[in-house]
Parts: sequence; structure tokens; C-alpha cells
Amino acid sequence: MPDKPRTPKKPRRLTFEQAAERLSEITAALEGGIVTLDESVELYREGVELTLYCDNMLKSAEKEVMTLRRAADGGAEEVPFEE
Repeated sequence: MPDKPRTPKKPRRLTFEQAAERLSEITAALEGGIVTLDESVELYREGVELTLYCDNMLKSAEKEVMTLRRAADGGAEEVPFEE
């Protein structure tokens, strides 16, 4: 049986990878039925906050991604990433 979930960290201090790992821990705890109803509600809230945090980080990173393409003069130019 997995350990009880850890005390939540403030999302702004987590890397994307740490936040994603914490989301995995929360999912396992909720799916594993190892927490009380009150703990489940708190974990759900934390999960929503982490999901929003990760989404914002991804959107921010996407804005920064640049693609290099060959310019008309043979050099390279940066163009914004497009889906």
C-alpha cells in the first residue's frame, strides 16, 4: 500500500517536472482509496491548482519556442512556433 500523500508544496516553487510528479502522486492516492474524504477534497484542490500551474508553464514555454528556418539570403531566421 502506498504511503500517504506528502504535504503540498507551493506550486510557484516547483519545476514543471516536480509539479507533474506531484500530480501523479495525487492521482495514485485518489485512485488507491488510501485517503479520507476530507483528504480527497484537499488533494483534488491541490491537483486543480497544479494542473493550472502546469498549463500556464506550458503556455509560457510555447511562446518562447522559436523555430529556425532558412532565410531568403541563405542564413537562418527565427520565426514563432506555430501549431
